[in-house]
Amino acid sequence: MSDFSRPNIIVILSDDQGYWTPGCAGNNEIYPPNLDRLASSGIRFNNFFCVSPVCSPARASLLTGRIPSRHGVHDWIKSGNLDPAEVPEDLRSDPEYQSEKENIEYLEGITAYTDLLAENGYNCGLSGKWHLGCSMKPQKSFSNWYAHTKGGGPYYNAAMVENGIIKRESAYLTDT
Repeated sequence: MSDFSRPNIIVILSDDQGYWTPGCAGNNEIYPPNLDRLASSGIRFNNFFCVSPVCSPARASLLTGRIPSRHGVHDWIKSGNLDPAEVPEDLRSDPEYQSEKENIEYLEGITAYTDLLAENGYNCGLSGKWHLGCSMKPQKSFSNWYAHTKGGGPYYNAAMVENGIIKRESAYLTDT
């Protein structure tokens, strides 16, 4: 049953971007019209601080509301994203994938805000970077899952996990 009186919630998280970089923050060198439009019609957090300057612990903190010492992700995650048997043949010689030894669900047993949203009838989807381990299976109540196999990747021919299946995205990734 749909409840159209509840708001849609879209969280857009980007890495390595200062508060001043989007056009909606006054930057006249970068023009992202769709992000600026969303910012003008939605809610912007103008006084928002991150507990870590590193992507994996920052992402874990945003999802769980906990600082790194409470969720256990303290640094950039190099491995634990894929079981070696899951690495596609064409990627096995890539040094980025040779460090993979096992899947690790780094936030297992910890509630995320997406878990709470799903419990209250929201359909949660992830598209892009997960980088919190075990990329093959949806976690934290995401019912739609389209994630980089690791912390990121190329824009062309990117290895992506779509609901448990690794595929190569032939188009420019952000256009798909």
